[in-house]
Amino acid sequence: MNKVFRVVWNSTLGCWQVAGELVRNKTKSGSASLLVVAGLLAPNGAFAGVADNALPSGGVVASGAAAVQQANAQMVIQQSSQNLVMDWQSFDIGANASVKFEQPNVNAAALNRIHSSHPSEILGQLQANGQVVLADSHGFVFGANAAINVNSLVASTLAISEQGFLDGSIHAQAASATTASPNGSISTAADIKAAGGMVALIAPSIANTGNIETNGGQIALLAGNKVRIDCNPPIISIS
Repeated sequence: MNKVFRVVWNSTLGCWQVAGELVRNKTKSGSASLLVVAGLLAPNGAFAGVADNALPSGGVVASGAAAVQQANAQMVIQQSSQNLVMDWQSFDIGANASVKFEQPNVNAAALNRIHSSHPSEILGQLQANGQVVLADSHGFVFGANAAINVNSLVASTLAISEQGFLDGSIHAQAASATTASPNGSISTAADIKAAGGMVALIAPSIANTGNIETNGGQIALLAGNKVRIDCNPPIISIS
């Protein structure tokens, strides 16, 4: 049976408790703090820190249409198609850098497949008026001073099907055990805000010490080998 689970903070009991996917954990500010109880690991292996003005590099459009503009430590991705798939050599964002997706509407989505040799470090600003999907098998580090302001965010260390994405859903699956790139982990201490959609972090192990907030959307930390997210309406399954 497919299972979805979350861990929420019970302010009355002063402890973390397992809860169903529809249970929301709110602080006084309306934000949520979540943990996955199993396998709380930082990304494995040593990797070099990124420069303060670092930006994603090597972006190539695989499907859809977009133009990338860069000035100093700012990058703007102007997406003109409803769905966009891009391949990147790296997707690091330095502490003084910013990346902004300008999308046709709140339902427009951009899948970013990252082919770096280390976990993606997002230490600066990431903005989007639509949906941003990030896929990096080596993992993600969202730094404590990072600010993510999007309509919807999915970050996955599992491979995401391009066709499934173009059809309107997220099909994420772990890499084969025989491949050279094992699925990494996700560590976030960032301030993540979704204006109306969901925030979903997908990896074999996830650690969250940051602040995740949505405006009526879902927040899900998903640890499994297969995850499917149907976006309209949002339905999440994990196995």
